[in-house]
Amino acid sequence: MADVGSPGTGCAAQLSEVLDLLARARNLFGDMVVDPPGDIAPRADAAGQWVT
Repeated sequence: MADVGSPGTGCAAQLSEVLDLLARARNLFGDMVVDPPGDIAPRADAAGQWVT
């Protein structure tokens, strides 16, 4: 994927690619959405390591 022209062009190309990949995944796995497990959560102090 080449970023040619204005910055918006590259963004649009990336969005288009993501949408294409999502459509392919939907074709492979179907339209049924599965909710993530409710017991998954980040550690409370995880964000503090990255904030300066």
